[in-house]
Amino acid sequence: MIASGSNNATIYVHNIKNVIEGSPEKPVIITESFRTLAGHTAKITSLSWSPHHDGRLVSVCYDGTAQIWDALKEEPLHNYRGHRGRLLCTQWSPVETESIYTGGDDFSVHKWVALKQEHIRPPQGKKSIELEKKRSTQIKQKVKKKKKPLGKLPSAQNINDWINVGENMKESPLEENGVSDPEGEREQHEQEAAEKISTEGT
Repeated sequence: MIASGSNNATIYVHNIKNVIEGSPEKPVIITESFRTLAGHTAKITSLSWSPHHDGRLVSVCYDGTAQIWDALKEEPLHNYRGHRGRLLCTQWSPVETESIYTGGDDFSVHKWVALKQEHIRPPQGKKSIELEKKRSTQIKQKVKKKKKPLGKLPSAQNINDWINVGENMKESPLEENGVSDPEGEREQHEQEAAEKISTEGT
């Protein structure tokens, strides 16, 4: 048997025994499925047959779960919901009969045991929506680094204030330790006047 899955969330199982035994000279197009497995609610991304059980198949899906099927009876058996994102790949353990490996876009690979799962089939309806919300919330919780704001350019008002302060400093008398020195100014004026008188006398 060969199984296929796609965007329509349905798995089709085809019996190619007659095709192989017939050894046709031309390619054969299979238009009808031998079995149909329905239950997932999103895109099927990977399938793996069990090497230990006849007709046992595991599928993974964008609905965030992995499903084990009895393909011959078209029945769901076990559903795994341990990932926090869409599932991308799966592989049945070649050694342990009930162990399966699955990988998802939550950057992790899980190994789980089929018989220990409490759910039988993929979530449907409200449960599926809640699982999707939970998964999207956890995936989007990434901390983004905030850019430090660049230094602001001085405004025109600030520039005018600086100019006025400079002019006031030029016009104000000299100060020492915050106190003006009027006596020093008077002595300077008297000295200048005396020098002027002596110059005129000569």
